[in-house]
Amino acid sequence: MIRKHLSFALVFASFLTSSMVFAEEPYVGVGAVQHRYKQDLTEAEPVSYRITLGSRVSKHTVIEAFFLGPAIEDDEATAGTTPTPIDFEYEFIVGASINGSVKAGPFTLYAGPNVTATKIKVTATGADPVENAAINKANDLDTRVSPGMGIGLDLRFTKHLSLDFNAQSYYLSKDKKGGGAGAELRYHF
Repeated sequence: MIRKHLSFALVFASFLTSSMVFAEEPYVGVGAVQHRYKQDLTEAEPVSYRITLGSRVSKHTVIEAFFLGPAIEDDEATAGTTPTPIDFEYEFIVGASINGSVKAGPFTLYAGPNVTATKIKVTATGADPVENAAINKANDLDTRVSPGMGIGLDLRFTKHLSLDFNAQSYYLSKDKKGGGAGAELRYHF
């Protein structure tokens, strides 16, 4: 388990270091994301923070690395055949993306694939311990590396500041889907 985290952290750090070396325009962003998770009868929509490090490496290419932390607002979700209350938490999502981009005045539209490592914790809090155990087993995810897609619109309103709106999807497994939409404030160096 620790080896997986360290391996992904090393790849992530290498990506960031190399991206900043070739950067035409590096930036950092901080914002919030409304997640959406769905698996069979389980659905949750917690809110968490997002930190982005990225750079424009050519006229039409942007690369980013991002971290989404634990929920800052938990969702009161339900799961199972009889609606059972659950505590749903993305423990973390770490990812990287490479996006094609088009600039038009102060706007930049971008889209492209991403790779994420996601860890999810679900704790069922219903009255039936058997139902709780089944829900927890079906939804908990150890660190899972998966592909996804993202799209966004960045609005530059000063030389160094922009407001970014983005949406991403994470294909966690055949029957588990995740994603989110959010906004962040970015500082361009």
